[in-house]
Amino acid sequence: HIIVKRGLEILNNTQRPGLRALIKNAGLELGSIDASDVGFAICPRINAVGRLADANLAVNLLLCDDEEEAEKLASIVEKLNDKRKQLTQEIFEICEKQIQQYGWQSKKTLVLYDHNFHEGVLGLVTNKIAEKYHKPTIILTEADNGELKGSGRSVVGFNLFNALIKLKGTVLTKFGGHEFACGLSLKKDSLVKLRNCFESSFQPVATSELVKMYDDELNLNDLTLDTYRQMVKVGPFGTDNPEPVFSITNPHISKLIKIGQNKNHIKMCVSNFSNELDLIGFDRSYLDTNILPYVHMIMVTLGINKWNNKAKLQGIISDFIFAAPPSLTSVRIVDLRNENYIMGFADRYLLFDKNSIEIANNIDNISSDKIILATDYMQNNESVVFLDTPTSKEQFDRVLNNDFNKIYLRFLIDPYPISKLPDRELFESIFNYIVNHPNLSLSDYKLVATYLGINYDCIKFVLRVFWELNWIDYDVKNELIKAITSPKVTKITDSKYFQAISQRLTFTDMLKNMSSDSLLKYIKDHNSNL
Repeated sequence: HIIVKRGLEILNNTQRPGLRALIKNAGLELGSIDASDVGFAICPRINAVGRLADANLAVNLLLCDDEEEAEKLASIVEKLNDKRKQLTQEIFEICEKQIQQYGWQSKKTLVLYDHNFHEGVLGLVTNKIAEKYHKPTIILTEADNGELKGSGRSVVGFNLFNALIKLKGTVLTKFGGHEFACGLSLKKDSLVKLRNCFESSFQPVATSELVKMYDDELNLNDLTLDTYRQMVKVGPFGTDNPEPVFSITNPHISKLIKIGQNKNHIKMCVSNFSNELDLIGFDRSYLDTNILPYVHMIMVTLGINKWNNKAKLQGIISDFIFAAPPSLTSVRIVDLRNENYIMGFADRYLLFDKNSIEIANNIDNISSDKIILATDYMQNNESVVFLDTPTSKEQFDRVLNNDFNKIYLRFLIDPYPISKLPDRELFESIFNYIVNHPNLSLSDYKLVATYLGINYDCIKFVLRVFWELNWIDYDVKNELIKAITSPKVTKITDSKYFQAISQRLTFTDMLKNMSSDSLLKYIKDHNSNL
């Protein structure tokens, strides 16, 4: 703590041309640099050099004693940092496309790979994916020696090191790290085995309640720049000296806008009758005007926003706590089908399909003990969320007979292998592929899915239809698939499995697209208590 505090004093008065040029390019001002500026503005620029070029460039910049040379080197560093940001975003978007394409949203873990990924930014991207999807994540690229290598990041409650260390020497050729992060290498033909072992190693954390911590309620009336300056005297903040987190309960929120190049951050204002405070929320794009009434408490840290030589106090959002707003006390059915964010304050989260349980357990804001199959629900007078979609009208009607206090309609999880029925051309292309490539295993079709640009779950659906219609033969012992010579002429729609999924998808589409008034009327007609 003393070293960091003294180091910041020296840094804010540095005469080193290289540091001064770096600080200028980062948009910082000498005399006001704090630990966050070092961690989020200065260090990433220095680190970008080692990630994308020769780290000696950063050493030369820091040791440089000529101002003109320092500005040239700092300019190169800045360009490398911009390239680091661009590469991180590009790889992040490719990873998201892989997750969508292969239907990996339902997985408990993620192992993503592309031979073109830049090794230098894999750790950054892995962290972003793990944070967004709340899943332990590994991202790999191809090294010069032909092996795969990359980085892993974990989530709270899952020990990444313990899960993977047992694979060293068998699946993994190299491995090192700790509970939350790791580096690893493996042979290319071990990728599928790594995915399977990593997935089977995950166990959801059993928790009775999700606890969100804060230090004190923030009184806007007493909040001034001087208050903040008094607070930071106990800094610098970091490990073992965390920054104070304040709560703002029942906030009056105004001026909510989306900011940033990708509109993935938010800016808003909270106020009382005599004072107001601007808030910034990074990666909080899920918050919109429909969710605002449910914000019961905002957790913030405090900082200074400097603009046009003026300093203004601002809050940085660290978390939200949601609750049903008083305005909805008498409302028994709430339609939130258009919102993707789960606020996590309901008494129970009902699932109509057992295959949705693992997906629901991976949702960050829901305690596992609140998740229950609708068929097992025996409580009364609770607020419940319909989290996935019913498999049939009959199932939906039966569940509506329960005595609910309030129902929140979400229908976010689709427990089906596909989201829409494949067209005739897709069935034909897959069948032709089977004819021309006999005796491939089911796992081989994961690679076929990539080759054909088709979701793997969609291929499995088509294969099951073909098998039921006796168009393909499946060798269970060897797990090999081949086309049957001269199959019986039948229609795709003759498949009972095709018909069942078709009916489910039709009912799901109806529930998701029905007007709010019509859906509320339907529910009320089937439950006299609502």
